Amino acid sequence: MKAKLFSVVLCCLIVGTSAQAFGRAGLSVAGGYNESEEISFFRGAIKLAPGWTWFEGNIWQVGLHFDLGFILMNNESDVVNTNGAADDLQAISLTPVFRLQRVPYENTVAPFIEGAVGVSLFSEDTLQSDQPIGLNFGGAFQFEDILSLGVRFGRQQQFELSANYFHYSNLGFYDENDGIDIFSVTFGVWF
Repeated sequence: MKAKLFSVVLCCLIVGTSAQAFGRAGLSVAGGYNESEEISFFRGAIKLAPGWTWFEGNIWQVGLHFDLGFILMNNESDVVNTNGAADDLQAISLTPVFRLQRVPYENTVAPFIEGAVGVSLFSEDTLQSDQPIGLNFGGAFQFEDILSLGVRFGRQQQFELSANYFHYSNLGFYDENDGIDIFSVTFGVWF
């Protein structure tokens, strides 16, 4: 319990001090599921936006922010593990995210689409799935690919809700490269 409280306080301090160094900072929480592998997915992220935008003055603008993600994947399969694959894994990721966003409508809603390719470090090489041998990621280093479609809303554009596609694989860096696809929903708050 103390460790969780410490983690929350540390995240708040990082976001608070980073907001001064960057243009804007935020937090997001995502939850998803891979039905074919029976793996649940949770991701929390600290978002840091340096204030870099392109095509300002147009209806649609491109912006950049960075996600520092904390990931948990958990096996929910009843299949018996035959090779010592882990029931869950944790990961950390760093991902630059490019966002194409419309300027807000009069009701303060602003749709966006975003794409990203970043890096992540997994705590386990193999994760139990609905197959007895599990998913073999080959190693700890993985790429994190993200595609999102969502909306920002609120008077200060401080809230966002999005549907996301996450893909994790090692791009052939290791002999094994099972990879995993996750669909999720994310809620975020900007400060």
